[in-house]
Amino acid sequence: MLHLIFIATSLLVSRYELVPKKVKEEEFWRNYFYRVGLIRQSFELKDLERDGKGEKAKESKTTAGRKPKTKSGEELHVDEMGLV
Repeated sequence: MLHLIFIATSLLVSRYELVPKKVKEEEFWRNYFYRVGLIRQSFELKDLERDGKGEKAKESKTTAGRKPKTKSGEELHVDEMGLV
């Protein structure tokens, strides 16, 4: 439970530091959920590989390679979003 409180606090601090100084509110949440999706996908792929479906998981792995950007076009890194 304390871990979730820490994560929520970290997320709110990151949002406060980034919005609107570096990114718009909508961009912040879009970037956040993009990262959450990548993390979820990696866990799903690990589960598939563990279940003996490694080859199929490798084929279905899709990474767009697009990184979220700030208003000025700079790439955001995971640590800047508080998702480390």
